[in-house]
Amino acid sequence: WPIEAPSHDRIRWIHTLLRHAHSVGCRFLPLPLRTDTGATVVEQSGRMWEVTNWLPGRADDSTALDEARLISAARAIGRFHVALASEPWAAVVPTASPGLVDRLERLDRGLAEGLHELRNAAGPFDWVGLAARRDEFLALFGRAATLVRPQLAAAAARVLRLQPCIRDLRREHLLFTNGELTGLVDFGAVQIDHPAIDTARLFGEGAGDDERLRSAAIDAYSSIVGPRFADAAD
Repeated sequence: WPIEAPSHDRIRWIHTLLRHAHSVGCRFLPLPLRTDTGATVVEQSGRMWEVTNWLPGRADDSTALDEARLISAARAIGRFHVALASEPWAAVVPTASPGLVDRLERLDRGLAEGLHELRNAAGPFDWVGLAARRDEFLALFGRAATLVRPQLAAAAARVLRLQPCIRDLRREHLLFTNGELTGLVDFGAVQIDHPAIDTARLFGEGAGDDERLRSAAIDAYSSIVGPRFADAAD
């Protein structure tokens, strides 16, 4: 793990989630191997270390995933969510999404302080038109924020059923073999949140603005998780 890795206990918690999901059929997840003493993480020379099985496949670095890969990834994430949807993994008491609350707070900080800081960041110099680009960006940000904030505030106020989520479903973390997802890597961002935080990232990065692909991904995910995860699918 990198130097700024999570705590030893948090890594062990992540490993427990992975081992459970792997045991109920999510074989596309890395399986943390145990030492002779039963540990799955070792601290040595100021770093956390782990060993997992090697997952097959290659990442897709195209702008958007093709339909077969996106559908396969959507079904895999559905299986991961179902595997961790019950106690003791899921949150007992429904509450607001920590991810949405955090994003709302970041947006408000940006509106209150960040715009001023960015406006002054270029200083007195205009490097390759930097000041003009900065002003254009800030104007666009301000207009977009006024549209986004009410929707984000409404979503952040909703009481939801939370459970472990990956929260970092980038294309480079998805490994494919002949169009099928055979590996999913990088779980450093795993937290308790609503499954929609995963589907939004996956469908957004995987399908881009292609509504047909998004619909296909939603249908594939829904076919695995059923009506219980309707909010996450939509």
